[in-house]
Amino acid sequence: MNDYHASSQNRDISITPKGTLIIANNTGLMTYDGNNWNLYRLPDKSEIAHVVYHNDTIFTKGENHTGYWIKNELGLLTYIPLEKSPSHIQFKHYPDTIPYLLPESILLAQPSAFASLNGFNYTGTLTNGLYVTDQEGNIIVHETEKSQLNDNIIYAISTDLPGQIWIACDNGLTAVTLDAAIRFFGRRNHLGQLSEALLFQDDLYIHTNKGYFKRPVEVGHSFESVPEKEALPLFSSRPDPVVNLPVNTIFNNSAELDIFAEADYIYRVSDELYWLVHENQAGLFSLQEGTEQLKCRILFDNYKLNLISRGKQIMPLNDSLHIFSTIQGIVMVNTHKLIRKGISQGIPHRFSAISYIHEDQVKFLPPETAKISLPHNFQKLNVYVASTILTPNNQISYQIGNMSSEWSDWQKSGHISLLQLPEGKYELKVRKYVPTGEFPEISLLIEVLPPWYNTIWAYVIYVILIWGITQASVSFYFSVRRREEKRGEEIKRQEELKKLQELKNEILQTELQNKNNELMLRTSVLARKSQLIHTLMEEVDAQKETLGDRYPNRLYNRLKNILQKILDDQSDWDAFENYFNSAHQNFIERLRQSYPDITTGDIRMCCLLRMNLSTKEIASILNVSIRAVELRRYRMRKRMNLNGDTNLITFLMNF
Repeated sequence: MNDYHASSQNRDISITPKGTLIIANNTGLMTYDGNNWNLYRLPDKSEIAHVVYHNDTIFTKGENHTGYWIKNELGLLTYIPLEKSPSHIQFKHYPDTIPYLLPESILLAQPSAFASLNGFNYTGTLTNGLYVTDQEGNIIVHETEKSQLNDNIIYAISTDLPGQIWIACDNGLTAVTLDAAIRFFGRRNHLGQLSEALLFQDDLYIHTNKGYFKRPVEVGHSFESVPEKEALPLFSSRPDPVVNLPVNTIFNNSAELDIFAEADYIYRVSDELYWLVHENQAGLFSLQEGTEQLKCRILFDNYKLNLISRGKQIMPLNDSLHIFSTIQGIVMVNTHKLIRKGISQGIPHRFSAISYIHEDQVKFLPPETAKISLPHNFQKLNVYVASTILTPNNQISYQIGNMSSEWSDWQKSGHISLLQLPEGKYELKVRKYVPTGEFPEISLLIEVLPPWYNTIWAYVIYVILIWGITQASVSFYFSVRRREEKRGEEIKRQEELKKLQELKNEILQTELQNKNNELMLRTSVLARKSQLIHTLMEEVDAQKETLGDRYPNRLYNRLKNILQKILDDQSDWDAFENYFNSAHQNFIERLRQSYPDITTGDIRMCCLLRMNLSTKEIASILNVSIRAVELRRYRMRKRMNLNGDTNLITFLMNF
């Protein structure tokens, strides 16, 4: 009940050819494949009373329902109701009358379940467990909750497996192995702590802290107390089988011993046979001519037993029979049977269910799948390994290739849980424990897919993007470089143009300066000429005044006219205007365009003012008085509409 997490009450049992146990339970339909318990409830969650397996189909029946169960492609059972059972399906109903001869002691125990196999009758009772009788009604074996049963109340018996009886009890399930290689002889709480055992004339003698006991080796007997004086002489000559030597002092090639190379204890059976014990596992090795060979091994976890940690664990009786002291009690091992059955029980294990959790949803995969692919962000992978109930050795161990080279500890459960494997490929190897030979293995290939950004197509896109970016970068680089080269060329050209312009400006400035110099020279010449003529005219006037009539008027006037004509000569002013326009960027033309009513005298006045000549110099050049120059300047300001704050010379110089 603690193993399968369902109701303790089981009503019927059926077994598949592959060794899967099917149980009618008060909670629903249960299956057990040797490693995993599974519970399937009916839609109305009612109990199941009868179960039959037929041609890969499970038929069940309860008080108010009949139907069948089939496996889907994911290995899960689904229920389909029926109105009535098919005619070829016969559910097990035990007869109201006893089908074979039974003694009175069994009849008093209230027989409830019956089965027959190989000339023996198996009777389950409601008060006193299981009885095995022969055809004459003699009790061969009696099993109760004090020996192998979980409960004394029995509802159903299955004899579908040779050498093994499965019993549905009111409190759980029990498997009784007939002619077993490993037999439980008595509980520790009844017999005490075992310290020694020996075989004498087909009787097994034991010595515990509660005294001496004996019983026949055959099935169907129990221990009885014997006097110390009877047993002590037998035990006094018993040699100690414990060998207190390191493993490598006995076995030369410890690599062949596998985990037993680290054995905690060594027990000598004979000069050629040794038991090696490591943790809760024992291995029997033969040593011949320095060569080690494994004969058989026992993992006591398979039988829910634990070797004692202190004291003698193994007591060889002979070459084939050996007593083991466990915490649960006394166990006898027949190594000849163990080796023989181990060779014949090479039933393979298999994957029974595969599922994984992704985005909080459980997704199932077909269990026959040889290779599975998982999304990169899966949360959990669950793999279930099924063995069989045909053998007691159902422990498994697993290894995940590419992650660890170590095998896991042996485990009874077939559930393997893997959490968030990194992307990559793995091989899950699962091996099953067998008493002889190599451990059989099965494997499952697991591929954890990379995220979309780490797939081959993503890398193709990355390559294309990188190529495109590279091309764009190269193109951009060369375009930038061309622009920079053009910009450099343009800058260079602009610098050259600037230099050329500066050179031109220098030339123009030089020319302008030369023109200004020449203009100033001509203006100076013109001023000196005017001043000289004025001087001459003043001298002529002075002479006339001095000589009076002695200086004839005709000559005086003629000389005055000549001087005045020279003073009024227009050619000098024309040459002046040409030089002035050349030096001052057509100043005269711009002046005439801006002030169409300006006079020639005003123009000359403006030119002389722009040259920043003094009033006296202007009066001398124009052959007028200083007062006349000032008056003309006043008239020009009015003509040009200049306010009182504007300087006329500054205005003309900036015009």
